[in-house]
Amino acid sequence: MSEIKSRLANSSLITSVEDVKHYEFCAELAIKELDDIIKNEVQRALVADEKANERLCNKYIDNLLAYVNDEKMTHHITGNLIEPDDRLMRSIEEKAGIPEQGSDDFRRTLAGFIGTMSRRGKEFHWDSNE
Repeated sequence: MSEIKSRLANSSLITSVEDVKHYEFCAELAIKELDDIIKNEVQRALVADEKANERLCNKYIDNLLAYVNDEKMTHHITGNLIEPDDRLMRSIEEKAGIPEQGSDDFRRTLAGFIGTMSRRGKEFHWDSNE
């Protein structure tokens, strides 16, 4: 839209100065409208993404705590006891740059961090610890 607006004055199809000003005004309105739409869409995407991050983090933490405490988890549908999902944990740890041989130390350190926050009356969130 900015490109269209900038080329209106040189257009061979628009001969009237008044028409050029009118179309520049319309283009400016369209630019502002598109800017508002894009801002709203990006904000909605970030909110949705944050909620997805939060759910994934909670799932990771549930698995991590069961793993560190050598416990089984209850399957949310069947109610059966299951092992912590190592594949889920590794996929997240890989994205965080945690090597496989360092995953145990990382998990124990993170569990300790969560425990420390809890003792201090703070709640762990997906963005609490880089």
